[in-house]
Amino acid sequence: MTTFKVCITFIMFTLIAYPSTSKAAEPNSFPICRWAGEQRYPAVSGNYVVWQDKRSGVYDDIYRNNGADTNDANSFLVCNATGKQQYPSISGTNIVWEDYRPIDANCDIYRYLLPSGPETSVCTLASKQRNPAISGSIIVWQDNRSSGIDDIYGYGLTAGEFVICGSTGAQSKPAISGNIVVWQDARDGGMDIYSKNLDTLLETAVCINSYFKQNAAISGNIVVWQDNRHGDTDIYGKNISTGEELEICKLSGSEQVNPAVSGDIVVWEDYRSGTGTADIYGYRISTHSVFPICTLAANQKNPSIDGDFVVWEDYRIDTSGDIYGAYIPTPIAPSFLTVLNPNGGEMLLAGSKHTIIWQTTGTPIAHVKLEYSTNGGTAYSIIDANTVNTGTYLWQTPQAIDSNQCRIKITDTAIPPAASDTSNYVFTIFACDESLTADLSGDCKVDFADFALFSGQWLTCGNPRDLNWCP
Repeated sequence: MTTFKVCITFIMFTLIAYPSTSKAAEPNSFPICRWAGEQRYPAVSGNYVVWQDKRSGVYDDIYRNNGADTNDANSFLVCNATGKQQYPSISGTNIVWEDYRPIDANCDIYRYLLPSGPETSVCTLASKQRNPAISGSIIVWQDNRSSGIDDIYGYGLTAGEFVICGSTGAQSKPAISGNIVVWQDARDGGMDIYSKNLDTLLETAVCINSYFKQNAAISGNIVVWQDNRHGDTDIYGKNISTGEELEICKLSGSEQVNPAVSGDIVVWEDYRSGTGTADIYGYRISTHSVFPICTLAANQKNPSIDGDFVVWEDYRIDTSGDIYGAYIPTPIAPSFLTVLNPNGGEMLLAGSKHTIIWQTTGTPIAHVKLEYSTNGGTAYSIIDANTVNTGTYLWQTPQAIDSNQCRIKITDTAIPPAASDTSNYVFTIFACDESLTADLSGDCKVDFADFALFSGQWLTCGNPRDLNWCP
């Protein structure tokens, strides 16, 4: 392998420098590189970000930046060999890119080891080697050494070069995660998505149909791609472990392109705004939820993601393009309140004490407001406007209520409230019949309890001034 002078660039950020706090519905974005000239096609791994950069005004180079210092002047050149360097990919401390230095009129694949090198050539054949990707110690790319038709090749940093797919038709734009490689494949005349397990050598069709599919990405068992089966370009995916296909984003009348995936999160370039400019959106697979990442008026394109760190090219200030990033906040589990008692059908005596019982699940709630209704929930009166959320409350029902249309309502006191619940069905609060004068215990029934009170005071005189007054 030939060794050359190092020349590509990366950026390192820390969670301390840019915390993952959300602003409105979007995470806070921050600049990674706003140097004059064009910065495009960022890639991210851990705290490192790499991109192609045309600040020289002549060729695209590869740059990195110091994430601990937002001063763009502190960005570092990684490769500025004569000719252009483009489409970088990064995994851990290994960076690879497509390189057009004059050693070969065609493009080659080069690699650089962070933090200080060396730089080495991966493949410099006379044919074209393009669109490299890397995961761990495995580098993959498309290669047209075979009669000018693109195939997929790989290179192990310890094992050397090998063929991944040399099928008829063109195979292009590979992506890799661990031991699984995916690519777009034209062997059947269309454009489908295929995968190969490098350990078992099993090749599998991920998605085959008559529609156009491209730009596949992979993380673990999740493969995503852009798909025009509904006319517009949408984002689809597949869990290649279970075989389940995922409809990630399907919007009529707009385009969603250039997906990337890491773990549970898919990101892409999205044109739903109707203004003709692109935004960055995300999708959390586990919750089936779409969320905006950056929807400013200018274009945001070509996202890359690792963990909760997303980077993209951004045109909000410089029409040539800058690099921005954001940390996606960890989703907060929803809160739920559930009324358990009274929840419907109970009979409560007006003026008596009754324990209200409820349950809280999900994110804890500190305080709740308790209310009751006597008209089925049309209107509520306050029992306690702000009580500690213990799950129980001893309530003395009002004396002057006689209704079979009662409900209890429990609400989080936060603004806005995170959760609320009411009794599922109505219950009754009744006033005791006034003619029941023998009810000595006040429980609206005459029983042995009342007899015990009566017998305990038999022949007792109630005149405190003269106990002999009673005959």
